[in-house]
Amino acid sequence: MGYGIGVFLLGTRPVRPLVAVVVIGNLVWVVDSLLVAFAGWFPLTGPGLFLVLAQVAAVAGFIALQVLGLRRSA
Repeated sequence: MGYGIGVFLLGTRPVRPLVAVVVIGNLVWVVDSLLVAFAGWFPLTGPGLFLVLAQVAAVAGFIALQVLGLRRSA
């Protein structure tokens, strides 16, 4: 919840470099989640794999919206 509020507050300010850091952080989250899902670091059940991949899709959607917002604000 705190992270979401922080990202929202960053989005209301003209601080583009900080928003870019959030986008990069989300990208790292997606890559790490894919590694968890497919590299075999942790044994995942079927529902666990589904939830990790659903998270990947959601965060990838956030990345797309954040990049779109950054481009429109330029």
